[in-house]
Amino acid sequence: MGVQIGKNASTPDDIDSVVADYVYCVKRLARYADVLVVNVSSPNTAGLRDLQAQAPLTAILKAVVKAAGETDRKVVPRVMVKVSPDEREAKQVEGICNAVWDSGVDGVIVGNTTKRRPAPVPAGFMLPAEEERILREEAGGYSGPQLFEGTVDLVRKYREELDKGKGGERKTVFGSGGVTNGKEALKVLEAGADMVQVYTALVYGGAGTLTKIKHEMRREIDRNTPRSD
Repeated sequence: MGVQIGKNASTPDDIDSVVADYVYCVKRLARYADVLVVNVSSPNTAGLRDLQAQAPLTAILKAVVKAAGETDRKVVPRVMVKVSPDEREAKQVEGICNAVWDSGVDGVIVGNTTKRRPAPVPAGFMLPAEEERILREEAGGYSGPQLFEGTVDLVRKYREELDKGKGGERKTVFGSGGVTNGKEALKVLEAGADMVQVYTALVYGGAGTLTKIKHEMRREIDRNTPRSD
């Protein structure tokens, strides 16, 4: 089971207070978790994304890894850090990957919802003007199919940067953002992800979405696998 942790919106911005929030969550929840997800990328908590800078992120992740390692259970939980799709410049990706290596975190989840506002619906579809205005101006994170191409690109960037890392250890990458079908899931895996996560498609398509995507992946693999007769 994955358990996601983050700082409170009311917590002061000094790094000691922030670290204390994350460690508190680990101590209360790690015993139930197979994977702890360190969320530093929610667009709904003021100042949270500033914690993706290398120095504060390293401090948070080191503290979480240490606390997770002290969990009273036979197998301690893995630790992943969930990053923003909006921090995609080379230096930003490099800094986050350095924090991953320096802290001993197991991997990266790419990524969360975006603060950006892509076209609200795919090309060829129309929305009433008032609905389009609301979508454009509302606060919070944007999710859904319009994030897909950016997800593939960012997964590739993280895989390439993480594979330059220390000691030859392969870090895990989860790809999340805009995946709605099996073909798209395979593209995320081909870009370097070890696992694909689905959120918006599951909300609108129901529990059967996962089975549907798996069947589509199998058909796509079979279609592209040479036959030896």
